[in-house]
Amino acid sequence: ALDKELGCISVIHMDPICLNDKLTMEKRHEVAEIVKKFDERITIHDFRMVVGPTHTNVLFDAVIPHDLKMTDEEVKNALTKLVEDNFENTH
Repeated sequence: ALDKELGCISVIHMDPICLNDKLTMEKRHEVAEIVKKFDERITIHDFRMVVGPTHTNVLFDAVIPHDLKMTDEEVKNALTKLVEDNFENTH
């Protein structure tokens, strides 16, 4: 239906997001607060954690304001550094 109506092919993508894990939800809130220190307009979504034997990876998508005068790569590097600096053994 979308291909005929809009003239494009649609793809549905689902991320494995855990909504009932207290630790994940607490960490999501903490990361969201840290990100707001960088720019209070940034929001995060699709937060997930992968716990490993030596460190924990946190993954999330961020909505960045259009007028932020940084490249996507610069924002990614800055947010990665914030997470790594504020959470021990977290990348």
